[in-house]
This record gives sequence, C-alpha cells and structure tokens, in this order.
Amino acid sequence: QNDFTRSYAATALLETSPEEALAVAQRIERGMSHGLQVLAAAERLERDAELEQLALLRAKARASDPPEQRVVVLARLGGRLLDLGQSDAADSVLTEAQALATKLPDEGWPAYARSVLGETLCRVDVEAGSRLIEATKETFEISRHRGNVAMLLAAEDPAAAEQFLDKNAGGRSGWPPRRFAGRVAYAMAPVDLQRARAIAERYDPSGHADGMIAEALLDAGGSHDEARASLERAFEKLESIDPKEEVRQRRTAAAASLLPVAARLDPVGVDRAGAHARDPVPSSRRPSRRRVRLPRLARRRLLARLAHR
Repeated sequence: QNDFTRSYAATALLETSPEEALAVAQRIERGMSHGLQVLAAAERLERDAELEQLALLRAKARASDPPEQRVVVLARLGGRLLDLGQSDAADSVLTEAQALATKLPDEGWPAYARSVLGETLCRVDVEAGSRLIEATKETFEISRHRGNVAMLLAAEDPAAAEQFLDKNAGGRSGWPPRRFAGRVAYAMAPVDLQRARAIAERYDPSGHADGMIAEALLDAGGSHDEARASLERAFEKLESIDPKEEVRQRRTAAAASLLPVAARLDPVGVDRAGAHARDPVPSSRRPSRRRVRLPRLARRRLLARLAHR
C-alpha cells in the first residue's frame, strides 16, 4: 500500500517538481513501479541528469522480480534511450530484455510483457519485434500492440507504421485502425503528409484524424494552407455523417477535437465545430421509450418493487 501511495504522489509531483517526484519514486520498493516512476520523473530533468538516472535504473532493474516486470522496465528504458539518441546503450538494454522475454510464457501477463518489448524492439528491428508480438496466444491483444507500434513508427518509418495499422483492418479486432488513426496521422503528417492523409481517408470517417493532421502541421511550423485544407476535409467528413450510422455516436467528440485547431486557423471554423459539438440527437431520431427494454434481471426487480408498494 505504501508503494501505491508513493506512486500517486510521484505522479502528482511530475509537472511541478520533478526532482521531488524522483525522490519519491526512488523510495518505491516494487521493481516495475519503481522503474516506471523513475523513468517518468527523469524525463523531466536536464539531459545529463536524466542519463545518469537511466544508468542507475538499468543497474537496479537487473535485480527486480518477477522477470516479466523486469522486461517491461527494460523495454521502457530502451525506448527512452532511443529517444535520447543513445542507440548503443539502447541496443544493449533491448538485447538483455529480449533474452529474458524469449523464456517467458506466451499467455497472460508475461505475454503482455513480451509484447511491450516487441513494440520498442520494432523501432530497431521490425522482424524481431513483430515475432514477439505475434507469438502471443492472447489474440485480442495482438491488434492493440500492432496499433501501438504504428504510433511509435509513424514519424520514424511511416511505411512500416501504415503496414502495422493495415494488419488490424477487417475481422473483429478489438483494436481497429480507427482507434489509432488520429495519433498515427498526427505523428506522421510532418514527415509524410500524403500517407497520413491516406490513412485518415481510409480509417477515420469522423474527421478527427484530418484535424490532427492540421494540428500537427501547425505544431511543426508547416504550411498553413495545407493545414487549412486538412481542417476543411475534417469539416466535410463531420458534416456528411449520416445520423443513422454508428459513427454518429462519435460525431460530438470529433467536433470537440477540432475546436483547438480551428481556433488557431479559422475563427469561423470554431463556430462550425462548436455547432456539432453541442448538437443534440434530433428529436425525430431519439429512440422511442416504448422500445427501451430493461435487462431481464433489472426488469424482475422493478416489477417486484412495484408489486410490494
């Protein structure tokens, strides 16, 4: 219980005082919680200070148990080292984690740990990372990790990211491409705009991904004309949604996501997005009360209460 309290405290301190967050994180005893909280706090330090903490964390991670939790910490550590351009150190950490992961079971929590490593490993060796992910018996989870890889690779290897996203198309995946399209498009747009737009067209009929493309172009200092074009495409999709379609349930959320980028590009667009964000279901399309049926058990309980009044 003390570790949970310390984890919450460290998280709460991250933005205001990363040094204090780090001090609290270092007192956490459970290996994985300790490692992930130290990583989060160290990321907010100056570069040299962060690298020092990462080196200390690697030494401590070797002693953490069980092995599947050690794999998760090493995977996140390797990913952060890649972010910092420390490719040799990252390769060493990921090789160590891979040797552990291949000995883990391919189902349950150990399979999740293998797949977490697979996600990071895909940044340096797509085939090796994919093997870890695809080998799990938890088939529902495979599509989730493919989508995570697509987000990780979107800015580094757009073509590979698109391939991972495409693997989730079709079938009854619990993690279809539309769940990742906005984040993938955002990361990809500054480096491969046409591919990002193609993904938005293929997998996101709500307009959210197109809005994320516009936001990414503005954040990266890109063309305002291209950003306006993507925002306009987002509005076209939003305004063409058939209320009868299932995607109608996400129209309000998609409209709300366009408000920040519309405010930066087009004041008129704020009104367009706002109109959809607060647009209620038309009364003519609201479900009739006569057609609403309670679950059987709830219905029985309600009838029993009425009978005893």
